[in-house]
Amino acid sequence: MIWTRRARTIILSGILLLVAWTPARGQASLPSGEALERDLRFQEARDAYAAILVRAPRSPEAARAEVRLVYLDAHAEGGFAPLARLERLRRDPSPSEVDVEALERESEAFPPGLVVLEARLFCAEHWLRNGQARRAIPMLERVASDAPGGEPLGRHAARRAIDLRLEQGDLAGAREVLVAMGPRADATVVSRVERAGRRRILDRTSTGVLVVFGAAVVAGLARATRDGKGKALLQATRRALPVTLVFAFLVAVLGGALARYHGGDVRPFVWFATFTVPILLGAQALGVSLGPRLRVPRALLGLASALASAFLTLSWLDARYLEGFGL
Repeated sequence: MIWTRRARTIILSGILLLVAWTPARGQASLPSGEALERDLRFQEARDAYAAILVRAPRSPEAARAEVRLVYLDAHAEGGFAPLARLERLRRDPSPSEVDVEALERESEAFPPGLVVLEARLFCAEHWLRNGQARRAIPMLERVASDAPGGEPLGRHAARRAIDLRLEQGDLAGAREVLVAMGPRADATVVSRVERAGRRRILDRTSTGVLVVFGAAVVAGLARATRDGKGKALLQATRRALPVTLVFAFLVAVLGGALARYHGGDVRPFVWFATFTVPILLGAQALGVSLGPRLRVPRALLGLASALASAFLTLSWLDARYLEGFGL
């Protein structure tokens, strides 16, 4: 009877020890797995995380172990050798240009997967931080074209490559990236390129309008001089100049004050007012030169010139001002 009671006690104690021991093994494996990751021993770290899920699937550390296991499995190509190569450079606070160039070359031999995409993206970001956008763009375009459909890295790389191409004025290059993306390109990227195309057309049209207006003013001045209207032209300019300057001043001050009140930028109003002065004076010179003839075409040309100068001002200062107009 006594022996039976002792046997029960021993069995129950063993069960309690086993229950207590199982999560303890899990707790010990998590820091060891993280330490193995720090040492770039990714296969051993993966095995340690997998052991936690087997031995203590309900322990608090199991969730963290599962996250790390999923990450390592997604970066396991080449037996973790490419990941180890990339991580060495990532942990360097200031990698040298030679090291980044070496990673670029070595990435050509990496097997397909996430690591080769992340390696190229790492190189591209390094070149961008060092002001070498031309070296970054090809790497970004490789990531965009090689990433599987729906892969966030591919969409991010495509957006960056297109933005850089557009900043350099290379609309054709941006369109090539969009074509390479095909159906994987998201609507935001497509819209960005389409707006850039519309801005390019309006930019050329606006420049052409101002060139025509300038040529018309020069021709009008020459005609007025030839017809002996030089004095009349000078008097008309003197009469128009005060009104023109007051108008430009009001545009700059009132428009700038309104922009400042709403937390905006005053520069568009200041520059537009500045460009308005020669346009109004030029229109006045055309009026003196041609008299009552072609009044409607002259008015339309002056209006088109004012709109063209406004568009070019916004485009020159910051193209984001035009996004509210769908451009």
